[in-house]
Amino acid sequence: MAKKARAAGRKPAAKTTGLSVAEAGRLGGLKGGRIGGNKVKAERGIEFYKQIGKKGGARVKSLIEAGRAAMARGRR
Repeated sequence: MAKKARAAGRKPAAKTTGLSVAEAGRLGGLKGGRIGGNKVKAERGIEFYKQIGKKGGARVKSLIEAGRAAMARGRR
């Protein structure tokens, strides 16, 4: 079987970085998360993070209280 000829105008494959697919995916996620976080910080400011932190903390507190009440009633 003969090798297929490369299509005209097509670039050769990029050099490998030595990363596994999982490592490359994780790295891309880290970069994307950092870039997105910086963009939100620039658009909305630090007060936004304080507000969502308080909302999240209040939600966790209510879930813990509900779980304790359920355990007191004998449910799991």
